[in-house]
Amino acid sequence: MNILFITSRPPYPPNRGDKLRTNMFLKIFSREHNVFLFTFYENNQELEYKAVVEEFCQKVWFEKQSKIGSFFKVLCNIFGSRPSQIAYYYKPGAKKKIKNIVIENKIEIIYFHLIRTAYYLPEGIKAHKILDYTDCISREYQRSLKFRPFFSKLFYQEEARRMRKCEKNIWKKFDDNWFITGDDIKSLGLDDYKYFSVIPNPVRICAESKNYSLFNRLVFVGNMSVPHNIQAVEFCVQEIMPEFAGKSRFDIIGANPEKVKKMHGINSTRVLGFVDDLYHELLNSDVFLAPMFYSAGIQNKVLEAMACGLPVLTTQAVADSISATPGKHLLTASDKNDFSRQLYLLLADKNYRQDIGLAGKELITRQYEQSIIETHISEKLDLSALRKKNSG
Repeated sequence: MNILFITSRPPYPPNRGDKLRTNMFLKIFSREHNVFLFTFYENNQELEYKAVVEEFCQKVWFEKQSKIGSFFKVLCNIFGSRPSQIAYYYKPGAKKKIKNIVIENKIEIIYFHLIRTAYYLPEGIKAHKILDYTDCISREYQRSLKFRPFFSKLFYQEEARRMRKCEKNIWKKFDDNWFITGDDIKSLGLDDYKYFSVIPNPVRICAESKNYSLFNRLVFVGNMSVPHNIQAVEFCVQEIMPEFAGKSRFDIIGANPEKVKKMHGINSTRVLGFVDDLYHELLNSDVFLAPMFYSAGIQNKVLEAMACGLPVLTTQAVADSISATPGKHLLTASDKNDFSRQLYLLLADKNYRQDIGLAGKELITRQYEQSIIETHISEKLDLSALRKKNSG
């Protein structure tokens, strides 16, 4: 099949959740199909990655998008009806280019990554159309409100309203709609519809067995330009670590650490930034601290930690998103005292750490291992091809 793969950011490097997903999916799609990539970029440095993605594609189009122009579109949209995220990423003229690509290359399946690309859907096209919501963005915005200052709260309250309305209706224009977790589909009240599929990110299971002796090291992993990750490490440093400083160090790992560098040295905290071998770091830690209070979807960082057998201490929302049982596959907490209490229990008992870590790894192996998800995606694409053939 000829597949047009549309993303709002280049799928490389995979240094944040959305790019990790598109990078993996692009490779999976290209194993059995002809993939044509249309993506947007904001700075010329991103053009360096074009050669990387061309290895997996028949053709690649990088469309320049001005950051200043995008912010101007958001300002013009203040009194409009579209979510600001849609306005930011919509570039007039690109929709016509996409339609021409579909026609000229006889595209049979179009994959749109995130709602922000959905408005590039060309009219009058018979191709099978897949919208990958990934996360329920309105849910993340709504959860974030209590953590935001007054004026930011007003903006995101309205943005959550607009986005939820969009999320609940735009799926009707597509033949299939993908989410990373069924929990997000249910939150929109769309779990009874047949046009929705749960497609998690595939996870590489660590082949090495973890040593559960104490390393006196707690860890968090994530792209540190993302607000919910910044809020999570601030909570760790300011609320949890004062009780554990001097006994265990807390390491912050992830790309774009500029906004959290000020935390380096506070309460036994180190800001390490990007690391070459993430699984090595996870294997040499005691607990993965993930106080994710307003994220949506599945946190890939949590899946990777569990794939290494590292015990995870997180929130109930994260546990729900991956169908994990608290007290068995991971631990959950809701506030400072709860996090501290659960962390004490883990650090005090090697067997407890091992039981939680191994049960978590077994869950990830059973539900999220690479070959399982890759097979599921291949089946979905084959089904899409069959539907198109029958409808044609």
